[in-house]
Amino acid sequence: MTIEGFIQAMPKVEINLQLEGAMPSALLLHFANRNDIADGSKQYRAWEALVKQPDPKRAFEIAAVTSGWLKHLDDLKRVVYEVGLALAKQNVRYAEIAVNPTLYEGITTSLDELFDALNDGSRRVKAGWGLEIAWLLVTSREEPRRAEDFVRFARSAAGRQAKIVGLMLSGKESAQPAGQFERAFKQAEKQGLLRAVRAGDSEKLQGVLAAIENLAPNRLIDACGLVGSEDTMHLVAEGGIAVCIGASRAVKVGLVGSMDEIGLHAMLDHGIVVSVGQDMPALYDTTLNNEYLKLLEVGALTLDSIEDIALNAVRASFLPDDVKKSMVEEFKTAYAELREQELAG
Repeated sequence: MTIEGFIQAMPKVEINLQLEGAMPSALLLHFANRNDIADGSKQYRAWEALVKQPDPKRAFEIAAVTSGWLKHLDDLKRVVYEVGLALAKQNVRYAEIAVNPTLYEGITTSLDELFDALNDGSRRVKAGWGLEIAWLLVTSREEPRRAEDFVRFARSAAGRQAKIVGLMLSGKESAQPAGQFERAFKQAEKQGLLRAVRAGDSEKLQGVLAAIENLAPNRLIDACGLVGSEDTMHLVAEGGIAVCIGASRAVKVGLVGSMDEIGLHAMLDHGIVVSVGQDMPALYDTTLNNEYLKLLEVGALTLDSIEDIALNAVRASFLPDDVKKSMVEEFKTAYAELREQELAG
């Protein structure tokens, strides 16, 4: 068995994937043509070019614009199915997908309607491929006023039924300081809603510390600058805060010079529950399998630590504890069987 075959065959969990950056380019262009986007926008050709050859540093901007090319609830259902299919083909068993509701207000009248459409797509994925999808409700750094509304919906009966498992703060870190979201995140914590925060992009270690101090996250996304501080790594480990890294994103937007600078082994050595995800795979030209393979190729991970990283994605997920424990044991058994096949080959 090749290394590529081993990674492909590993059962996995994906906890760092944003729907708006995961839509296949061909599907987006199909929607644009079918929904008459080209005729209604003078800038369409420029955005079309960015879909075909994305500029990673404009990923948030591209995702916001192109998600507006979806004009019907059936478009949303199709997107979820295609994204789920791509995950299932990588042997992902469970995924938490982040979605920003403000980007779909032109085609939905309520959050209930939005998640009905999203879950219609996810039910088709589960029926066809066995992949379970849950949702993180994204509040954007650019729109702090929406955060409290999202917390209320997520903790409502409708939100729980919609498979919303957490709240996520994302977007450009420079848009608003973490403190602007403190009230909403305290409400979320009080009500038992789990919380993820993208931090460190522009503010580096100070951004990570501000997120921890103001928002009490269960999970940090990227956390650039963390590895440079022993004290902060101890703080994160002792606080049980998981860290999820988009390695391709980190390199392509200039957070690090190369993948081996990310410091995954340093985080593992400090007891941090660190994992790897795709983030916006259509815009960073990656897949979850490719993330593992690239990290292995540059020496940022070993085959043993890839297994640790993959199991940490289960541990850092927002699944119930008993489900996580069972899944970790199932994955360990599967990895051991794959190792035996590798040695036999």
